[in-house]
Amino acid sequence: VERAPCPEFGEGWVRVSRKRPNSSVSDHVWFGPDGTKFSSRVKVVRHLQALEAERLRNEASNRSWVQCEACNKWRTISVQPKADRWYCSMHPDAALASCDA
Repeated sequence: VERAPCPEFGEGWVRVSRKRPNSSVSDHVWFGPDGTKFSSRVKVVRHLQALEAERLRNEASNRSWVQCEACNKWRTISVQPKADRWYCSMHPDAALASCDA
């Protein structure tokens, strides 16, 4: 049995290889940081893609759309607006805190 870290999947991922008796073939399984076992590399990739999609959905659902009273552009912000009227200059990201952005 051979254990090897899999940094390409992130911290804590491990591949365990076991050579079949009387054969030159090895079987591999992957373990996630939480101990979840995966029988193929493809399943690991699909799992990580699903986690990323869920993270992006959660991030998007925590954002608010606001419209600038001066230029009428729509922006997303990660916080609830504190005022009834909103202007681009109020954007928390300095790169977007202008109607010219």
